Amino acid sequence: MTLWFWIHFFSFLIYIFLFAFVLGKNFRNYLNLLVAGLIFCFALWSFGNAMMFNNFSTIKSSKIMLKIASPGWIFFSAFYLLFIFEFTEKPDISRNKKFIFLIFLLPALFYLFNIFNQFIDCCDETFYGYTGIWKNIIWVKLFYVYYIFSFLLGIFLLIKYTKETKNIIKKRTSFILMNTMIFCFIAGSLTSVIMKETKNYVPIEANIFLIVFAFGIVYAMFKYQFLSITPYKATESILNTIDEGIILLNNEGQVKNTNYIINKIFESNEENIKENEQLKQIIYDRLEILKYKSIINEEIEVTVSDNNKKVILLSANLLKENKENIGYLFIIREITELKDTKIELERTIKKLKDSNKELERFAYIASHDLKEPLRMVSSYIELLAKRFKNKIDDEANDFINYAVSGTERMNKLINNLLEYAKFLRDEIEIENVNVKDVLDEVLQILKFKIEFMKANVKIVSDMPVIKVNRLEILRVFQNLIDNALKFNEGLPVIEIDAFKNEKEYVFFIKDNGIGIKKENKDKIFEIFQKLNYSRKYEGNGIGLATCKKIIEKYNGKIWVESEEDGGGSIFYFSIPEQSG
Repeated sequence: MTLWFWIHFFSFLIYIFLFAFVLGKNFRNYLNLLVAGLIFCFALWSFGNAMMFNNFSTIKSSKIMLKIASPGWIFFSAFYLLFIFEFTEKPDISRNKKFIFLIFLLPALFYLFNIFNQFIDCCDETFYGYTGIWKNIIWVKLFYVYYIFSFLLGIFLLIKYTKETKNIIKKRTSFILMNTMIFCFIAGSLTSVIMKETKNYVPIEANIFLIVFAFGIVYAMFKYQFLSITPYKATESILNTIDEGIILLNNEGQVKNTNYIINKIFESNEENIKENEQLKQIIYDRLEILKYKSIINEEIEVTVSDNNKKVILLSANLLKENKENIGYLFIIREITELKDTKIELERTIKKLKDSNKELERFAYIASHDLKEPLRMVSSYIELLAKRFKNKIDDEANDFINYAVSGTERMNKLINNLLEYAKFLRDEIEIENVNVKDVLDEVLQILKFKIEFMKANVKIVSDMPVIKVNRLEILRVFQNLIDNALKFNEGLPVIEIDAFKNEKEYVFFIKDNGIGIKKENKDKIFEIFQKLNYSRKYEGNGIGLATCKKIIEKYNGKIWVESEEDGGGSIFYFSIPEQSG
């Protein structure tokens, strides 16, 4: 093996190491992928030369190696241009799929011609091995033009970018890349083109000099972190993952940058979003306003395509640095679905309110109209009982008593239903109510029942003042305390207490009664829901339903914790601090 083999082989290993290093830094970053592609081209070129520049290669093997190495020296100019466009912050070009296709189309044609031996003949034998011979045809000349044009365009873009950018890190990086590439172009053109054309072969070709360019990239990466995940790159990635569209404008109002969501909202792409007439009009109409005040959550309807209307929420602000205007920031969020959902929800709520009003009206009218025929039935049954009390047998008397009892229960049920409907329909007066005063009044109302049952009723702690309707909260406490007395088979012990929980007051009534089965804890708050065991207790299943309706008026909740078989119950209800 010759010295020249080892030189090219070691250059191949260096390129492979740099290839892995660049991808290892951030393999998801587009710029890193372009650099890795560029370095891989250099690696192929070096590997092919290593396999030809030695004392064991043959004509046959050299032909194969020329085919393996050719993608390296044919395609590297395309990767180089894409890298320069991306580095100089022209993503609308470097990431444009059509441009990428076009920039690789010509090298692909060159490679196709090379496959069919229309580029290089194999081979001239030299003192260091075999080397290819450029053909004197139009395709080779066109390749030279393409190669020189790619280099000059890249250098022009780097010079222009170095002058324009205010980022000192990118300015220095651009300077390193520009100088290393100029050196590689001059040295590589001399050894791989000019000297080969004149058949003055040398064993050191452009692929060796390009190590300088590759190391220039890696040095800049180490020195200035331009291929790593920098705050700038991280910010760019974040902007493309958030739900809001972002538009950055310069001081003249020209769009400089947008994120993916903006393209999605306006059904556009990176190439033409800046020329979108709808977007330009939105921006233009608000630039003058932004000089005096910010725009926050302005709702705008836009037509992005034929019959496709969207609703957006726009916020915008003027950007300043050292008290000087440097540009504008627009944040746009699409709320079309949210707006449609809100409209549909409002319609549904209105329908429910109308339906509830009709049901409440029906309940009131039905229960009111039932009273008259029931009064007539009750009157005639009472008349029968008085007139024929001693004239009929005991069984007939029992039937009449059952009928009287039934009409009395029916009358109570209708009265309770009327009262329930009244709570739903009546306009109520909201005031500051001292709960302690309400409890005193309730205990006074239930005084006879409490004394008769020898119940022990305790108000444990001080009660708050809440903003409610006094009659309604009195009815809640009366129903709950009355139930605690009613559903008890011993001497009732009842505790009433309250505590503050975040932004609400929670009240509870604890008893030692018969308890409630787990499966019935929700049922008891439904209207007319009487539990099986409660048949021996008077009541019609409206009291707790009324309590639930009242509490829910104030955006509160009511629930129960209980153990059956005499374990007692604790009824809780909450009232928000700023209720009413």
